[in-house]
Amino acid sequence: MRATEIKAFSPVHAANTDQAHGALNEAERHLAEQAAHRLYGEIKTVLGSLPPNERGASAMSRSLGIDRATCQRIVSTITQADRSPEMLVRMPGVQGLRQWIEAIRGKAVAGEGVLEAAGIAIDQFEDTLTRLAGSQRRLAQRLSASERFTPSPTEQTTAGEGAAREALFHAAAEITGRWSEASITIYAFRPSTENPRRMERLVAMGQIGHRSKTEAVPLVISSGRRRDEELVFTSLNQEQVEGASARALLEPFCSKPLPRITSRSGAGQIMHVIDPIETSQGDAVDMILANRTVQSVEHPAASSPAVEELWNLMSFPARRLVFDVYMHRELARISIPGMDMHLWGPELGEGVGDRWFIRFPSAPKLTLLGTGLRNAATPSYTRHAELTHYLFEQAGWPAGEFIGYRCEVSYPVWRAGYCMSFDFTGNELEPLPNT
Repeated sequence: MRATEIKAFSPVHAANTDQAHGALNEAERHLAEQAAHRLYGEIKTVLGSLPPNERGASAMSRSLGIDRATCQRIVSTITQADRSPEMLVRMPGVQGLRQWIEAIRGKAVAGEGVLEAAGIAIDQFEDTLTRLAGSQRRLAQRLSASERFTPSPTEQTTAGEGAAREALFHAAAEITGRWSEASITIYAFRPSTENPRRMERLVAMGQIGHRSKTEAVPLVISSGRRRDEELVFTSLNQEQVEGASARALLEPFCSKPLPRITSRSGAGQIMHVIDPIETSQGDAVDMILANRTVQSVEHPAASSPAVEELWNLMSFPARRLVFDVYMHRELARISIPGMDMHLWGPELGEGVGDRWFIRFPSAPKLTLLGTGLRNAATPSYTRHAELTHYLFEQAGWPAGEFIGYRCEVSYPVWRAGYCMSFDFTGNELEPLPNT
């Protein structure tokens, strides 16, 4: 089975646009995409403020006293987790959305700030319709015309952008005193065998071909979740690791001598401080760390919002990024994958719907690797397939039960956050009864 790109529409250049059919040009499509991302995020936040038993179309219609068709279009659009311009056509009209917001305001279940933010997003939606088409029906026609032209790859890198990203790599390496040939991250999740509301997690991450100067900033590698859960770090054989220890390292994949590691874990995060390695000037080293948690982590379908977000934060510059996630088939079949890149800042800890304003307009490419590990190899790291097999074998997890996804980028943007998400909306678990 070949790896398959998970495609999304990219801007269509005006030079390729048949104006007789009214297809959107690059600037127009970018305008529609901005409106779609903002509207999706704000409407999803409002929807999440409703009680869980009122988030279905029928129950919502009865509770709010508005047309069921309006509720159905909202629920269906948000459940699909599609933030492309085509989403603007599937949403209810401007008046329908405003009626929905006012009905929720009357129920007093959402904060006024949340409702005002949604109202502004609806205003932008209306303005976008006016500027691009005048109505949803005409926008649908223009989008349909755009589909007849060949879309560009999701991660569309022009010569200028590629050169700028490479220049940023060299500048960041000079500033930080550190750089790598490749930054590697592999996550794997499966449902807990003991509690259906929990998941088990594996993660391996590290730097390949890493070089540093004497005056370099300290090297810290961390992993965690957006939810503030208490994470306890253990090695793959489930030995708890705290303080100075080399057990965090996957020794077969690390250069010798091994570095000194100090590991700390706490609310939502596991951190590893790596002391300088004594090497000859300019020598490159490989270091891969792996962990699993003693206690399983919360199943995203059991929380609100029902989204699992996995981040790769580019703390140090690298020529290549390889970011893999393997979801057990039971998780993969009830979730929708997505990929975004954000400016790195305090807002990364905010809710899913609150980050539209720090999102880069061009999303990185997300590739479906398929079942098992047959597509785990990559030229970015010659031992990547071996590393992935080793991770699953040491944990005792049958790799054939997992579906793989990959984001691979040349010259990833330094200090950007690459976010792979899995949206479980529509598959939420029932809340636990009060005890």
